[in-house]
Amino acid sequence: VYGDLVRAGLLVRRRGARVVVRTLDGSDGRSSGRDLDDILNGSIQLAEKAGYSLQEYRRHVLERFSAAPPEHVLIVAAESAFGDLLRAELAEALHREVRVCLFTELERNPEIASGALIVSHLTLMPKLGAVLGKQRTLLAIQYSDTAYCASLIGQLTQPSIIALVSVSEYVLTTARLVLSPLLGDRHTISVRVVNAGAPLDIGAADVILCDHLIYQGLTAREKKFVVPYRVISTASVRQIQSMIPARG
Repeated sequence: VYGDLVRAGLLVRRRGARVVVRTLDGSDGRSSGRDLDDILNGSIQLAEKAGYSLQEYRRHVLERFSAAPPEHVLIVAAESAFGDLLRAELAEALHREVRVCLFTELERNPEIASGALIVSHLTLMPKLGAVLGKQRTLLAIQYSDTAYCASLIGQLTQPSIIALVSVSEYVLTTARLVLSPLLGDRHTISVRVVNAGAPLDIGAADVILCDHLIYQGLTAREKKFVVPYRVISTASVRQIQSMIPARG
């Protein structure tokens, strides 16, 4: 074992002593010509000789880095466009780096979660736990409630057409299911997927509800005729803020 540690550079032989711990002041590091690849290769070899597989070594290294305070937020989304929308909302509120990936991408390459606070849909939590390990902190996004929309719809005195506009098909499908009971037979709901920055043309709607990403790209005149909504609840944003260290 001592021979392995010496070869790995963690211990050094000195005259007059059998073996001593190498000092960590860098004098035996870069000045000796050994780079980080050499150090990593040595630690991998030590793990293999101790009977650990490469997969076990990789998992424990990821867990070690995951234990450090998160440097950024990683949204694991069910749909690319929905991920872009969540990123736009969080980036504006947090003033920190927010990244997005699909679950399938994270499943293929768990390393992309390194150094991140993972936020995702509640329904993906079990799968994320299986991929990243039970010790990893995961945060389920809480979505905004429908109280505001219910109040808006309740103020309509005439049968109306309510247009839901979003960059995400996922958002529109969910919103239709949630809002349909509030509309009853009196009002009609229309949904439209619109690319961010594209002209907003939804026909003869009486009320237009649009997501944050689309609202950002509207002109001042267009903003007068739409009602913006946010997907992530204020409580969820505050919870994420409390888990990200403040910038120095």
